[in-house]
Amino acid sequence: MKTISTITFGLCALLLNGCIEKPQQSNVHQPFQPIELDAVLSIVVDLSGSFHDDWRRDGRAYKLFLELVNQFFEDHMGTESKVIIGQISNSESFVLFDGTPQELTRRFRSPEQLNQFLQENADPKGSKVYRSTKRMLDYLAELNGVTEKTRLLTVVLSDMKDSETEPETWRKAGNEMFNSLKTYSDSGGGVALYFVAEDEKTRWRQLLQKAKFPQGSFVIQGQLTETPQLPNFE
Repeated sequence: MKTISTITFGLCALLLNGCIEKPQQSNVHQPFQPIELDAVLSIVVDLSGSFHDDWRRDGRAYKLFLELVNQFFEDHMGTESKVIIGQISNSESFVLFDGTPQELTRRFRSPEQLNQFLQENADPKGSKVYRSTKRMLDYLAELNGVTEKTRLLTVVLSDMKDSETEPETWRKAGNEMFNSLKTYSDSGGGVALYFVAEDEKTRWRQLLQKAKFPQGSFVIQGQLTETPQLPNFE
């Protein structure tokens, strides 16, 4: 099992030294031919006030972000894969990146470039966890190329504390998100929540179990997490 100290090596392997290699043979698609996706990794990053300092202070969340991309795609080199990056904030600009792992490394040639891009697009004024999680799940549900065979993983890097203060609005947002969770569970997707606050762990475990995610298809880890555990896709 890796420790957080060795994830620094993973950073270099992922972006700095290009661990995510280009496929040895490019697939040629005919015009209008549907492209079936083998794997989709969606990462929702909390760039809002409640988590923004954790992202900037010691780099743990950012290093984990890079390690997750590296781990998820290490078995999918040369296949049709996507990385989608979304943000938790008040901003209407939700999806920040949608492309292949190779496009991610071409666009951001170093960890510093990607980190700067995320912080430049941050809106730290609100943490709409429920709304943003629903938006990502709905985005995946409408994504072209996703089939019953596509390996789906949605990661949220957040303390999972929703900033909505009006009780009825908070409940409505939570229920709407839960409906999207059930649909996503039916599609066979996995969920990984990292840096979750202690007082939010029970709530999210209950939500995922109630949405009928199979045992092993979701992971909830707290703020002291040093290694990223991925759900079981067997």
